Amino acid sequence: MAQGLREKHGYDQETRKATDEVIAQELDFYFVPLGIQAVKFPADFKLPAKVEDMAEVTLTNPTACVVNGFVYVKADGFAMK
Repeated sequence: MAQGLREKHGYDQETRKATDEVIAQELDFYFVPLGIQAVKFPADFKLPAKVEDMAEVTLTNPTACVVNGFVYVKADGFAMK
């Protein structure tokens, strides 16, 4: 089930708790054949006005890395195909 755009908050190492600061926005995408992957966007990212569920998009300036077997993806935005 899609949750829409979600705020990602900072983390305070000393208190080991999340902060009120929004450091990024996160949205789930479906990548063929990989499945669902969360993609992080800048904190000020806003969804385009009309985005249909399962619409094909192109990520803007995507980057990805693998940490402990998990894939992390971030991008500056996306455009509808």
